[in-house]
Amino acid sequence: MWAAASAVAQSLQGALEVEVFARNLIGRAFYARQGFVLMCKKLHAQTGLALLRWRLAADHPQQPMSR
Repeated sequence: MWAAASAVAQSLQGALEVEVFARNLIGRAFYARQGFVLMCKKLHAQTGLALLRWRLAADHPQQPMSR
């Protein structure tokens, strides 16, 4: 399902960007497996926690989601 959803989103928007809290190790591992690249780190204004921005290039081949 992830591969299909991200393929549709990429066809509409090009590159995809997401933000994940740095302490969310499961989320970080998921996006890294999908081919996202870490772009920057900043502080989340409301919580003061580290927030990471990840980007998947528009031409990146889709990986099937592992279970």
